[in-house]
Amino acid sequence: MDNIEDNLMLCLAICGHDGLVSKSEEECLFEIFNQHYSYDRSQFEKAVNKFFESEDSLEQLLSRISDHKTILIWAKQAAEADGLDIRENIALQRCYELIGL
Repeated sequence: MDNIEDNLMLCLAICGHDGLVSKSEEECLFEIFNQHYSYDRSQFEKAVNKFFESEDSLEQLLSRISDHKTILIWAKQAAEADGLDIRENIALQRCYELIGL
């Protein structure tokens, strides 16, 4: 089973590929992770802070995920919350290529 925090960090990395993780992207991810994992606000905020302190690459984050399809769907959903930027779309496409989709 994947680490929930790793799943969230990959989503944040994709959303942040345009240089910013917007409030609407954060809220979308919180709703998703709260619904699927009963992730509370403090756990979520702690993971977001860890993401911003991390220097892990997209590839490193992706390598820690096993349910690629679901997590990438969530990442896309969150990235679309404020309009899917071309850089976010490129990050998604790179992930799809790395996992062979």
